[in-house]
This record gives sequence, C-alpha cells and structure tokens, in this order.
Amino acid sequence: MSQEKVDRYKKEKANREKIMRRERWITRLEVTAFVVVLATLIGWFSVAVYQNSVAEKKANRTKETTTMNVTDIQNYLSETNTSSDSSADDTSDSSDASDTSSDSTADTASDSTADSISESTAE
Repeated sequence: MSQEKVDRYKKEKANREKIMRRERWITRLEVTAFVVVLATLIGWFSVAVYQNSVAEKKANRTKETTTMNVTDIQNYLSETNTSSDSSADDTSDSSDASDTSSDSTADTASDSTADSISESTAE
C-alpha cells in the first residue's frame, strides 16, 4: 500500500506543471464567466431603471392648455369687412347714399319715440 502512495506521488509530481496550468486556466475561465454574468445583470438593471424613469417622466408630464379670448379680434375683422363692404357700396351709386341718409333719420326718430314711451311708463 505504501508503494501505491509513492507511485501516485511520483505521478503527480511529474504532471504537476500540467495540472497547475489546467487549474489556473479553469479559475480564469470561472472568473471571466462570473464577470460577464455580473456585467450583464448590472447592464440589464441599469436599462430597466432608465426605462422606468423615462416612462414615469412621460406619465407625469401634463399637457399645458392655453385659452384665448378671440372675440375682440373677430369683432375687429367683422368691422373691417363691414366697412370695406360699405365703402364699396358708397362708390357704386350716389342714389344709395341719399336712401341711407333718409333711413338713418327714420331710425333716429323711432329711437326718440321709443325713449319717450319708456319714460312715460316709468313715471
């Protein structure tokens, strides 16, 4: 039995350099695999956190609405259109101008009549 131990020791001693080289190679391979797996996990985690933060920013972003009252602009444009229409009418016929002046006189008379009626009912 002791002879078997001696033979085994001699055999190990003769191949010790090969065995040590193989063990170092396996250790390096294990460390490299561990680093690759760890880097992959860190990268995956970082991407997941970034995507969640971007999605959260988009969800928290509210649309800002602004309302604008455009009635003054519409009134101005309608007055401009009306005045351009009336200037075209003024240049077309002089007889229309005399009709317009008689109409405005009639409107003034009816307004004064309406005012006097409202004053008499208020008393």
